[in-house]
Amino acid sequence: TDATGLLPMRSHCDTWVEHVSEPLPFVDIIAFLHWSGKRLALAVDDPADAHKLEVLRQSISREWHPDMRMQNIPCVHIEEDLLGSFADRMKHRSKAENQNHLRCDNKLHNPGTLPSFASMTHPKIFSTRELDQYLDRPDYGSDQALFGAVVFSAIGGTGVRGAGGRWSYSIRLNVSAKTAVYTKVPKTRPLDLGLRTGESNTYLKRGFLSLQLLIDRYIIGQRSEISEGSLARLLQDNGMHFALNESKEVQQQLAESLRYLPQSLHVVPMPVAGVVIDGFYELIA
Repeated sequence: TDATGLLPMRSHCDTWVEHVSEPLPFVDIIAFLHWSGKRLALAVDDPADAHKLEVLRQSISREWHPDMRMQNIPCVHIEEDLLGSFADRMKHRSKAENQNHLRCDNKLHNPGTLPSFASMTHPKIFSTRELDQYLDRPDYGSDQALFGAVVFSAIGGTGVRGAGGRWSYSIRLNVSAKTAVYTKVPKTRPLDLGLRTGESNTYLKRGFLSLQLLIDRYIIGQRSEISEGSLARLLQDNGMHFALNESKEVQQQLAESLRYLPQSLHVVPMPVAGVVIDGFYELIA
């Protein structure tokens, strides 16, 4: 110890509460699809459920995410081009499709109409087999590249919001664009120091949890009344601070899906990699 009785050097350790955060707002995903030109695919295991999924798509577009005239459409980079220049050299990829460039870049404000949810999904409701065939095409990306897909193995009732019955779905995102976690890394990383939050942040800030919240709110279908005075707090709790600069009409529309349970979600980093405790340091302490 030093003259004050304190250790001259201290180790630094992040606490869990320092990493509490909320998922990326779903409107940011719609904005990314708008600026990037990519689309979200919707698919079903059973082709007979396609009409139910169309009901879901149109309901979300009509009631939660219709066309909105905004003073500033968010400009958020969700994907990263991990393939680098190799992707740009692929014959069916153009420079305009570079994942590191969006049409909104280098602009302070991006006023305009943010398209509806339906407009930002691929027009076709795929079967699972058709989706796999679409992704495996040699010329994939030449006409319509995908941001990801939501694949339903079961849809309750007629597919309306809050319908009873069995619902089951999976979310597919692109590990090469860093919107999905690469799962082949070791479960325990003995040389890592501190709290490693990369994997959890991928789920949180790259679209996975945002899509999950959207679908879960639709399935639960329980709406709560929110007072006008609580509207701003609801938007802020869901990470939409930018919405406070929009018109009241746009704020009301952005908040509509947030009125459904769960109204907001705050998380801590999970999963994280395991750690190794070395008794050597206990012996020399």
